[in-house]
Amino acid sequence: MGRPVPWALGLLLSLLIGAEAGRNFRLLRQQVLRAREVQAMQETVSRRRLLRPAPWRAPSEGALRQPLDHFDRQEGRDFNQRFWINEEFWHRPAGPVFLYIGGESSLSQFAVLAGHHMELARKYGALAVALEHRFYGASINPDGLRDASLRFLSSQQALADLASFHLFVTQKYNLTRNNTWICFGGSYPGSLAAWFRLKFPHLVFAAVASSAPVQAQLDFTGYNQVVAASLSDPVVGGSAQCREAVAKAFSAVDQRLHAGRLAELQKDFRSCGPLTEPDDRGELASNLADIFMGAVQYNDEGSQGGTVAKLCGIMNDTGLGSPYQRLIAVNNGFLESMALPCVENSHQRTLAELRSANLTLSGVGERQWYFQTCTEFGYCKLAAWGGGGVGPSCCPPCDPPPPGILYPHPTGRGRIWGEQMGLKAPLSPCPKTGRLGLGASGWGGRDAERPRGPAASRSLAREPLSPSPRLPPARGHPLPPIAPFLCLSRGGTPKNRGADVSPAPDQTCEDATCPFSRLLTLSAQLGLCSQVFGIGPERVREAVTFTNEYYGADHPKASRILFVNGDIDPWHALSVLKNQSRSELAILINGTSHCANMNPSRSSDPLPLVSARQRIDYHVGDWLSLARKAPSAP
Repeated sequence: MGRPVPWALGLLLSLLIGAEAGRNFRLLRQQVLRAREVQAMQETVSRRRLLRPAPWRAPSEGALRQPLDHFDRQEGRDFNQRFWINEEFWHRPAGPVFLYIGGESSLSQFAVLAGHHMELARKYGALAVALEHRFYGASINPDGLRDASLRFLSSQQALADLASFHLFVTQKYNLTRNNTWICFGGSYPGSLAAWFRLKFPHLVFAAVASSAPVQAQLDFTGYNQVVAASLSDPVVGGSAQCREAVAKAFSAVDQRLHAGRLAELQKDFRSCGPLTEPDDRGELASNLADIFMGAVQYNDEGSQGGTVAKLCGIMNDTGLGSPYQRLIAVNNGFLESMALPCVENSHQRTLAELRSANLTLSGVGERQWYFQTCTEFGYCKLAAWGGGGVGPSCCPPCDPPPPGILYPHPTGRGRIWGEQMGLKAPLSPCPKTGRLGLGASGWGGRDAERPRGPAASRSLAREPLSPSPRLPPARGHPLPPIAPFLCLSRGGTPKNRGADVSPAPDQTCEDATCPFSRLLTLSAQLGLCSQVFGIGPERVREAVTFTNEYYGADHPKASRILFVNGDIDPWHALSVLKNQSRSELAILINGTSHCANMNPSRSSDPLPLVSARQRIDYHVGDWLSLARKAPSAP
């Protein structure tokens, strides 16, 4: 196979043309989605070239008729839900089934062609199946985006869809309990993967939940805390100088807004129209902040010029003038990378777009996702950090690390402690103060030489790590040095920096430590729920409370779930970061962003990411071995 197959070329063209102007974060998300699809296409074509003699089994696409309401069959209506199945690697008849779960964007055949889960499917002989989320992509009826229909859009209905799809695949291929199901998901689908294992343990044996914000939260303070800390982090190209320059630049923007110098701002930041309404000024501030937030969340994820290192390179360039003038340069670079003539700052246009019930069969479903945040998750990114410093006196030492496990060395020579490979220890709650602090014990390869965060300069005690009661240290690989690691408040608010694509473009910023505009408020974001869907703040609060009660938040009390997060991904603040039990485990990857572990492996991947994938591989293999020994295990 010496050239791209026609379907790949057609998809590539559809991904690269016709980008629609809109809010900056939405544009970044769409760009990352396109980049991931193109990367998946390239990986698939490359692999087919290497396996030219092997017969090609293209994935099959189909549609499953699903009830619109699984919990009231008297409702009567149904819809077509799109799925893909790839039998290429399946070891019939007893091979496992790997379920890839779709989320808040359209799904494509690459869900069963490329990615780390497909590398695992090839290794373990799995049947790969993927289900598109209801009300996204093509899995929706023509009237599905109307307010009256959106009431059938929920995570509970989505889990019931997965159960129905499980039955369909089981009957189609005459599967038995010997066919072990493992589900995979990233971002919101990562939460669905964990919840599917939690609520349907008889159907799915284990789950890998990547970048999964399983804790619903109204005022998501942790998001901008991670963003601000990452702008200061030299590991990803940030610095204290960069963060300070960003804060000064947004302060200058706020000063001009308060002084009524709107024409100047309109010209400097190339607004598509005048800032006539008060809310337009908030849109301007939000669009500027989006550039930095997107760079952190999707660092090195395919957005053109959108890395922390590149943005900080501009913000630290004094030759460009004041921090305000450097922010102008950042905005100009963003527009150039997006091939846009101007920035749309009209709040009325934002409302019109979110109120529109017109179907979009590709990309991210903005209206649908906003509805889910208003009715289930909150995720309003309020940046009120609260006072108090961070240091050893903030809370007592965190819990000791879990027993070490030996994994294959990346070179293939022997085995090595996973912690030596740059993997950070799970984060632990501060039981007395509820705030984040530095404990005296921990683990973590490179972190031993460079602790990070506001208190990184303080001297920190180290403790030896006891050998694992399960496995002895490998010869030639002594126990790693012990590095400090960080606690996490029970509210999910990290004071250090640390998925399908993740939610909600508007962030909030109401504290003096936030580097962005003070116009980004919690009330402004909650106002969208009321203005677009008629859902008041109290109903949003009640929905968030119910979601956490229903699923267990960051303590789901399940088993055989592996939570994987990158520590510069702002969404890791709402995930599970500490081992909950011997089989409910957490991996925090040093220096990686949203859902990075789910991408196809590359030779340029950093060692912590390589090591994390090896740990995922280890646990998947362990689960499959356990299932063979006890096929009836719940």
